[in-house]
Amino acid sequence: MLKVGEYLRIDLRLDPIEWAWEDSGLDQRVRQLSIEQYVSRFELKDDPSRYFVLQVGGVQPVNKLLTLSYDELDALLLEGMPESVLSGL
Repeated sequence: MLKVGEYLRIDLRLDPIEWAWEDSGLDQRVRQLSIEQYVSRFELKDDPSRYFVLQVGGVQPVNKLLTLSYDELDALLLEGMPESVLSGL
């Protein structure tokens, strides 16, 4: 859902939300655990059963996904969309 929304935002010449996420760094509600070189586990501090493992180095902007519901992500992706797009939903 994130990737499709981001592609649509870029196609409409809107800034991808991942740029803002990248600028803000690791969400304070998320813990990053290094598993091995270039492999990290990102988990919610309040609910470690909600996690994902990424095989890349550094803090990844997608760590914000752990803190969002689908409705919240949907709202973020639709932010700034032209009425011509919104009216078709």
